Amino acid sequence: MRLVKKPGQTLDSHKFQQEVFRLWPIADVTTTASSITVSQGNTFILVSAVTNVVVSVPPSSQVRSMEVYVKKVDATANSVTVSGVVADTFDGASNIVWTTRNVSYALLADGSTRWFII
Repeated sequence: MRLVKKPGQTLDSHKFQQEVFRLWPIADVTTTASSITVSQGNTFILVSAVTNVVVSVPPSSQVRSMEVYVKKVDATANSVTVSGVVADTFDGASNIVWTTRNVSYALLADGSTRWFII
């Protein structure tokens, strides 16, 4: 996108913002209280773990450069587990498990068998 301001011209900030959002869509935010399988459309996941919750990510080999953000938003002692297919690892571990409120993980698929915690 290229916006050029000519001398004496003002840019309508509302139109500018609309154009930016049209060209750069914001990913959906998904809120869940139960286990979920991540798809391309729900990369921001807020978990209210009223029971133990598993967030399953797709195989890294199928979603190169996909980013996934998972955050536990409740104060219970229940866990959130991020897991993938058997071959995938998360910074070398087979999964990520935590129980602390407001802890989040940002993940990036490398396109082979790894998810990096970024």
